[in-house]
Amino acid sequence: MENHRKFSRFTVGFACILRGNANKTYKAFLYDLSYGGAGILLDDITPFQSGDVCELQLSGMQAGSPIIYNCKVVWVDSRKMGLEFLI
Repeated sequence: MENHRKFSRFTVGFACILRGNANKTYKAFLYDLSYGGAGILLDDITPFQSGDVCELQLSGMQAGSPIIYNCKVVWVDSRKMGLEFLI
């Protein structure tokens, strides 16, 4: 299978929060990260679909405010999702 990624990904592993429509939040696990996006695993089956816009909140990495990314869902597979950062 050919790799079409624009950016190298780094394996990571920490809790994060995904915020969707109507400010509903979902607990998730960030498993890979790149300059252009992220791979996450939700605690439950995802209600998101490709093309949905959401917000990824990373906290606990350092003291201070959480890091928040506006994202677009690129792909969904049961509980796993690929996100593209919107800059």
